[in-house]
Amino acid sequence: PRSTPKPSSAASDVYKRQQPYRTYYAFDIAPSFWEYLIKLAKGGFIISIDKVYSEIKRGKDELFSWININFKNYFLPSGDEKTLESYKKLVNWVEESTQYKSIAKRKFEDAENADAWLLAYAMAHSCIIVTQEIYKRDIKREIPIPNVCYAFNIEYIDIFELLRKYNLKL
Repeated sequence: PRSTPKPSSAASDVYKRQQPYRTYYAFDIAPSFWEYLIKLAKGGFIISIDKVYSEIKRGKDELFSWININFKNYFLPSGDEKTLESYKKLVNWVEESTQYKSIAKRKFEDAENADAWLLAYAMAHSCIIVTQEIYKRDIKREIPIPNVCYAFNIEYIDIFELLRKYNLKL
């Protein structure tokens, strides 16, 4: 019997943080990248959450327009009981941590910040996080997604690993 692969939960990085849609995956340069994201979403291999959609919506740019036309249905609600329980665990961990500065903790816990919710969703639903952030063991001024993944044993990959995982050739 074939095992079903874990869905990849696309962090806001894929869409926005390092703005690949404005650089190396610009809509006019790499349309196949965006077409493949749709194909992966339709197959249930990649999803995101409502909080990421809200972050993108605030930008009201070309990416937001593309998402509304092509990808809006693949942003899932993050308010289910399992995700809320995971969110509480993450927030408690951050509060108890002596590593991070209070400003980093406040930013992570901000309800408008999708990172904690995305991590909670991935933890609750056994998804793989896709992020371009890197693990930074001694960082204090921010809480990188990979640091939380490391602490909670949440699998994460970067965009290039995602492309390789699904054999996307641009």
